[in-house]
Amino acid sequence: MKIRLLASSVSFIMVVAASLTLTFTGATEAAPSTRVSDTTQFVRLMKKGVSSAYVATYDVSNYDFFSTGLITVANLPPRPGTKAPTNADGYSSDVEMSYVFRGKDGHIVQWIQDETRVSACVGGPFHSGNSSLQCSRPFQFIPSNGFAEEGVGFVPENVLQNFENFDPTFDARSSVIFIESSKRFGNLKCIRQAQVHVKDSERETTCLNRGGLLVSWMSHNPGGTIRVVLTKLSIHPTKEDFVTLKRPTKAMILPPF
Repeated sequence: MKIRLLASSVSFIMVVAASLTLTFTGATEAAPSTRVSDTTQFVRLMKKGVSSAYVATYDVSNYDFFSTGLITVANLPPRPGTKAPTNADGYSSDVEMSYVFRGKDGHIVQWIQDETRVSACVGGPFHSGNSSLQCSRPFQFIPSNGFAEEGVGFVPENVLQNFENFDPTFDARSSVIFIESSKRFGNLKCIRQAQVHVKDSERETTCLNRGGLLVSWMSHNPGGTIRVVLTKLSIHPTKEDFVTLKRPTKAMILPPF
């Protein structure tokens, strides 16, 4: 069963550090948190990670229309003091981010956002039988659900938006903050949350590295389980991370189609 996510109100996503390149070697758990400040500090750390420079590759399973495969996300923070431009549709942004999804079934989705302009690429197989990769020239971002939904591929930011949608008092009553040890990514700060006194409750576990970047996220609810695990990380994005995979020939592409 495929679980649908929206960029601003996504179903909880859980991440498991399974038998990938990420290996947890132990955990030191704190007592269940009873203070809203604990989760507030966790969110602050997540925001630090989301706004940092990185190129991160995640192994994802049952992740929205991407389903199962690898997503490589790149983020280049704006220079201090830079004013976000506004386009003709009233959309203002200083974001410079991109992602490339490569599915196990052969699907490819690329989305590049350069402030108020975006570019995209898609590759089959499609129901039409076409499997060729097609890319678009830059076009204006339109503030609508269709465009916003493409942001689901920006995995760290999407997880942050999900986390912030939790009610703070719900977080405090149900959370356990603990430390995991990863051979590849060092000590991780993690939070485990669950609905209390609810049958088939939603459960979520999120782990961050010391810089606040998402390392793992796992969510389980009656509809199924979604997993995201970091497998590769660089803190040096380059211009190549923001170039379409192929020379663009289309005026506009809004994946998936």
